[in-house]
Amino acid sequence: MIFPAIARRRNWLALALSVALSLIAFRADSDTSLLGGGSSFSEPLYDAYAPVLAQDTGTDIRYLTVGSGPAFQQLGAKTFSFTSTEAPPGPIVFDVLGTTQEGLQMVPTGIGGLAIIYNLRGAATDIPISQKTLADIFTGKLNNWQQVNPRLPEQDIRIIVRGDFAGANYILSEFLNNVTDGEVEVRPGPKWWQDIGLQPFAARNLDTGIAAAVATTDGAIGYVQVGYALEKNLETARIENALGNFVRPGLPAIERAASLAEYDDNFMPTGLVNPQGGYPIVGLNWMVMYKDQDSASTAASLKAMADWILTTGQTLNPDQWFAAIDPDVAAMARAAVDRNL
Repeated sequence: MIFPAIARRRNWLALALSVALSLIAFRADSDTSLLGGGSSFSEPLYDAYAPVLAQDTGTDIRYLTVGSGPAFQQLGAKTFSFTSTEAPPGPIVFDVLGTTQEGLQMVPTGIGGLAIIYNLRGAATDIPISQKTLADIFTGKLNNWQQVNPRLPEQDIRIIVRGDFAGANYILSEFLNNVTDGEVEVRPGPKWWQDIGLQPFAARNLDTGIAAAVATTDGAIGYVQVGYALEKNLETARIENALGNFVRPGLPAIERAASLAEYDDNFMPTGLVNPQGGYPIVGLNWMVMYKDQDSASTAASLKAMADWILTTGQTLNPDQWFAAIDPDVAAMARAAVDRNL
């Protein structure tokens, strides 16, 4: 058995080593190279962006999937030039970064969805789950699948949750917060389910961990990024949206939800939590960077990266199961980056 403290120490040592090796590799051409990282939820976007960005602009980026929390720490230490997150920074992050919202540039990159996956032997595929039922499952009020639907097998519901700091936790807890009138707090870490006293069957890290646990556990339910679920042919539920329609996770439904969002001057969306149409569990990814950069070359590379992602890069989003940012919003974001960095 590995005790939690030892496991956490190993994780931090692995992170430190990964960052150190990346720094060594990138110092060879630091004027056109950017080291960043963060959310695993949006990792497919940055993996798709990197080679084409380098080819088109000469700007190389290396993206490390370390989670939003550790990434903000690396940004504060000036190890990372940018971070990626679905959880907008708040007071704790501002303290880590030594700045306020006004000192940060938020750059929207794409909108993705969170699929509810399950493993229920003997049940039909593509089962519908209402918003209330989903909330009752993830708050521990329901414990048998026949409580979801009498036609389903009499099988205990075994909840698999993310045990790490993750965009998936933030997106799900934000949706549940809306549906439960605030009973569930919006959190990127496991605190959202710990605070309500949920006793999950298992807690796992990353989509791979959730998917593996669900696949080997009869009666299991969990949550992963939509693209991951569809590419791996995982069993996904149809989730009721705000209009009362039961919607399959997929790009058209995510794009419909994305089209309903409106943005403020910091590119914070409204209308994206349980939107009035499309797939109901979606979230926005941002790149976050300091407005004041220590070097003109880093500022120029960040501008080139952001400009490319908000134009050419948006054409790559659908292949990664992400909706593109509205062109008018992207144009405003490009202007903000050019003005503020």
